[in-house]
This record gives sequence, structure tokens and C-alpha cells, in this order.
Amino acid sequence: MIARVAADSNEARALIEALDADLQRRYPGVAIHGLRPDEVRDPRLAFFVARAGGQAVGCAALRELEPDTGEVKRMFVLDGFRGRGVARLLVAALEHHALAVGYHTLRVETGEGQPEAMNLYQSAGYTPIPPFGQYAGNSHSRCFEKQLG
Repeated sequence: MIARVAADSNEARALIEALDADLQRRYPGVAIHGLRPDEVRDPRLAFFVARAGGQAVGCAALRELEPDTGEVKRMFVLDGFRGRGVARLLVAALEHHALAVGYHTLRVETGEGQPEAMNLYQSAGYTPIPPFGQYAGNSHSRCFEKQLG
């Protein structure tokens, strides 16, 4: 089950902490591109949690980049729940929400040390693009984009 929740809810914070720990293991000493406090409070930010058996097992967020473009942020699934389609359900929820709020394009940044994320996005129809915005010039960043609808 996928549900929209507040980005500062206990479930969201616990998943974000697990995500940040995972990223620190993959990229020691590299800055994490999370959500700033003002973005967490932005009513346009949509934060989704995936649950299995009542447990929060994954999350993803969608923030506005431009009036017709959104950015996927904080996509994460707990280790024990990977490979079960949870991430795909989260991507579908983000895309559905994006269309509902008028986004025609979605962009996402992941890192070179996350081949499973790159495979997920490409298999979901996202195409590689040069690093954009705050990721420009970051040698670890791998960026993707998808035209919706």
C-alpha cells in the first residue's frame, strides 16, 4: 500500500534516516542531496510511504522544479523489501501524482554507486540526461528524465 504522508512524520523521518545511512555507506564523506527544511514544509512537496503488513518499508518524494517539472527525491526501500516491486509502486504513485498536479516532465538524480536505482529508472522509461541544477558538475551524479502523458 502506498500512502501520502507528511514529510516530517515519524515514518518519513525513520525511512529518511535509513536512506541517509545507506548513502553514507555508499558514498563516504560525500554530501547528501536531501530535502532542505523549507522544502519539507512546502505544501507542494508530496511525500509517499510504502507499507507492507503495516510497516513502513519505502518512501519517495516529489518536489517542484518548475511549474511543469517535478523532481523525484528520497526514493528508498529497506533492504529486506527490495526486489519485491515496492520501488516500482512508488514510481507509479509519483508519476500519477505528477500528472494530477500538472507536471509533464519528471527528473531524478541518483549516484553512480546505485546501479539498482539506475536500472529501475531506465526500465520505467527514464532516459539519461546531463546533471541538472545542483547536481551539475557532481562526478557521482547520474540524472534521468521522463516525459509524462
